Amino acid sequence: MLESPLIAELAEEWHGAELRQKVTDARLEARTEATVETKAEAVSRVLRVRFQHVHTDVDEALRRERNLARLDQLMDTAVTCTDMVEFRARLWPS
Repeated sequence: MLESPLIAELAEEWHGAELRQKVTDARLEARTEATVETKAEAVSRVLRVRFQHVHTDVDEALRRERNLARLDQLMDTAVTCTDMVEFRARLWPS
Protein backbone atom coordinates (compact mmCIF):
# COMPACT_ATOMS: atom_id res chain seq x y z
CA MET A 1 0.00 0.00 0.00
CA LEU A 2 1.31 3.41 -0.94
CA GLU A 3 1.23 6.09 1.76
CA SER A 4 0.96 9.74 1.03
CA PRO A 5 3.81 11.88 2.39
CA LEU A 6 1.18 14.35 3.56
CA ILE A 7 -0.66 11.69 5.56
CA ALA A 8 2.64 10.49 7.06
CA GLU A 9 3.52 14.08 8.02
CA LEU A 10 0.10 14.69 9.55
CA ALA A 11 0.29 11.43 11.50
CA GLU A 12 3.75 12.39 12.79
CA GLU A 13 2.49 15.83 13.85
CA TRP A 14 -0.53 14.26 15.55
CA HIS A 15 1.59 11.80 17.53
CA GLY A 16 4.08 14.55 18.38
CA ALA A 17 1.30 16.79 19.68
CA GLU A 18 -0.17 13.88 21.63
CA LEU A 19 3.22 13.13 23.18
CA ARG A 20 3.80 16.80 24.07
CA GLN A 21 0.38 16.90 25.75
CA LYS A 22 1.16 13.78 27.76
CA VAL A 23 4.46 15.28 28.91
CA THR A 24 2.72 18.54 29.84
CA ASP A 25 0.03 16.64 31.76
CA ALA A 26 2.66 14.58 33.60
CA ARG A 27 4.58 17.72 34.58
CA LEU A 28 1.40 19.39 35.85
CA GLU A 29 0.47 16.30 37.83
CA ALA A 30 3.96 16.13 39.37
CA ARG A 31 3.84 19.83 40.26
CA THR A 32 0.40 19.45 41.84
CA GLU A 33 1.53 16.40 43.81
CA ALA A 34 4.58 18.30 45.08
CA THR A 35 2.37 21.22 46.11
CA VAL A 36 0.00 18.89 47.96
CA GLU A 37 2.88 17.21 49.81
CA THR A 38 4.45 20.56 50.71
CA LYS A 39 1.17 21.93 52.06
CA ALA A 40 0.49 18.80 54.12
CA GLU A 41 4.00 18.99 55.58
CA ALA A 42 3.52 22.69 56.36
CA VAL A 43 0.27 22.04 58.25
CA SER A 44 1.98 19.31 60.24
CA ARG A 45 4.92 21.61 61.00
CA VAL A 46 2.66 24.39 62.27
CA LEU A 47 0.94 21.91 64.57
CA ARG A 48 4.30 20.64 65.85
CA VAL A 49 5.54 24.16 66.55
CA ARG A 50 2.33 25.14 68.32
CA PHE A 51 1.59 21.93 70.24
CA GLN A 52 4.99 20.14 70.34
CA HIS A 53 3.56 16.82 69.18
CA VAL A 54 1.35 15.57 66.37
CA HIS A 55 -0.10 12.08 66.60
CA THR A 56 0.63 9.68 63.78
CA ASP A 57 -3.04 9.45 62.78
CA VAL A 58 -3.15 13.21 62.18
CA ASP A 59 0.08 13.13 60.16
CA GLU A 60 -1.23 10.23 58.08
CA ALA A 61 -4.56 11.97 57.45
CA LEU A 62 -2.72 15.09 56.30
CA ARG A 63 -0.50 13.06 53.95
CA ARG A 64 -3.55 11.32 52.46
CA GLU A 65 -5.39 14.60 51.79
CA ARG A 66 -5.21 15.48 48.07
CA ASN A 67 -7.52 18.50 47.97
CA LEU A 68 -5.49 21.74 47.90
CA ALA A 69 -8.40 23.89 49.10
CA ARG A 70 -8.97 21.53 52.03
CA LEU A 71 -5.27 21.71 52.95
CA ASP A 72 -5.53 25.51 52.88
CA GLN A 73 -8.49 25.32 55.27
CA LEU A 74 -6.56 22.96 57.53
CA MET A 75 -3.62 25.37 57.54
CA ASP A 76 -5.93 28.18 58.66
CA THR A 77 -7.25 25.90 61.39
CA ALA A 78 -3.74 24.86 62.43
CA VAL A 79 -2.79 28.52 62.84
CA THR A 80 -5.94 29.59 64.70
CA CYS A 81 -7.12 26.59 66.72
CA THR A 82 -6.73 26.65 70.49
CA ASP A 83 -5.66 23.01 70.84
CA MET A 84 -5.32 19.69 69.01
CA VAL A 85 -8.85 18.70 70.01
CA GLU A 86 -10.18 21.62 67.96
CA PHE A 87 -7.89 20.76 65.05
CA ARG A 88 -8.98 17.12 65.09
CA ALA A 89 -12.64 18.21 65.08
CA ARG A 90 -11.99 20.17 61.88
CA LEU A 91 -9.88 17.40 60.37
CA TRP A 92 -12.56 14.77 61.03
CA PRO A 93 -15.93 16.54 61.24
CA SER A 94 -18.77 14.33 62.46
